Amino acid sequence: MNGQDGIDPTVAFIGNNKVIELHTSENTGLIWYNIGELQWPNIAWMNNYVWDSGASSTPSVDYNAEHNVLVDIHKSSLNQALWYNTGKINIP
Repeated sequence: MNGQDGIDPTVAFIGNNKVIELHTSENTGLIWYNIGELQWPNIAWMNNYVWDSGASSTPSVDYNAEHNVLVDIHKSSLNQALWYNTGKINIP
């Protein structure tokens, strides 16, 4: 993705030819997500949002299209604790 730097990317299909990608910022440890539309053989990336404001790593993502709920599990960057976030997302 042009203009995106990050580590530990993960991807899930969210329906209607769209995907969501989460990654950890290599500079701040924030988790960001991007929404993209499949335009075979490419993905047109549309948006970039902060998902988690704490320092973290290794996000894992799942999405429930029926309820528009995103769930991620990630490690704390400070210790071996696991954290999770759930919430609705803005899908363009």
